[in-house]
Amino acid sequence: MTNETEFLTIRNEFGAVRLSYLGGSAPKALVVTDINTGYSVSLDALDLEVLTRIDKDKLRSLIPQ
Repeated sequence: MTNETEFLTIRNEFGAVRLSYLGGSAPKALVVTDINTGYSVSLDALDLEVLTRIDKDKLRSLIPQ
């Protein structure tokens, strides 16, 4: 990924993610990377806004058991 400069790592006993900011000439986005699998997703402002409106229980139901 280009234009990533700094990152923040958040972890607990269940998971660990790295948050970074993708800026520059590309659309601005927050990049969330699962440290254990390497999977990542880029979330723009609209994606992040939607996350604020999702009930936490509904969001948790998306996670495979």
